Amino acid sequence: MTNQLAQVVKVRIGSPFRERIVHAPRGKYLVVQGKDVGSDGNLILDGMVRIAEAPSKRAPDILAAGEVVFQTRGVSYRAAIVPDADAPMLAAGSLFILSPDTARVSPNILSSFKSTRYPSGASPDGDRLNHPESAAFRNRADRSAAT
Repeated sequence: MTNQLAQVVKVRIGSPFRERIVHAPRGKYLVVQGKDVGSDGNLILDGMVRIAEAPSKRAPDILAAGEVVFQTRGVSYRAAIVPDADAPMLAAGSLFILSPDTARVSPNILSSFKSTRYPSGASPDGDRLNHPESAAFRNRADRSAAT
């Protein structure tokens, strides 16, 4: 049985920040940015920027433990699983947030898409294996969800 990625994962985009993100040492929220997504599939919590107020007047889109954040810019498209943290976390607009149906796909499978044996994630035919808009990414997710 194969599943489309949209059947096993809800995708949303991080919060848009209209201005530069300024660190507030005692801020309520941690802000996950692309630089915080480690190459090992973990978020780098040390030194993560804090902010006092969410960037929007709407209710903040708080990340849940077990969700996966995925870089949307750059050449590596790294992913990391959101851990339990001491403060609520918000994703910056440069990240996708993948909320897996854990009965059908593991967050570990989703975050592992960052690793490929091809330089910069490109397959021999030039398709990006680890970019969520590519056919290769969707096909890998379909195969993973079927297992």
